[in-house]
Amino acid sequence: MPVRPLRKSKFYACFYGDAVAEKEFYAKDLCVSFEGESAVFSLRLMQLLDVASFAGEAENFDTFVFENNFVVSELIAFLQEFPHIKFFKLQVNAKKYAIAKIKIGKDFVRFSCF
Repeated sequence: MPVRPLRKSKFYACFYGDAVAEKEFYAKDLCVSFEGESAVFSLRLMQLLDVASFAGEAENFDTFVFENNFVVSELIAFLQEFPHIKFFKLQVNAKKYAIAKIKIGKDFVRFSCF
């Protein structure tokens, strides 16, 4: 399967971890592709300050929360379409995370990574 776009335009997401406080980042180009047996969600941070802030803290982030209604519905639709996929990854700019747990709430999708 080629790259499947989920949202091309701007949206925000919250990233946090044990060692770093919650930060909001603006991103775009959310898409999903397959890498072996894994689905890889990728996004690109938009603003230069966001990119610099993320690069300095990338190792400390382990939780990624999406609350944009359109993004949430696209993520849920993808997960429902491919229930057999067992492994997931998240790529933010050049940093790749293995997703350990996906939690779906009423208005959010949360990726917990390691």
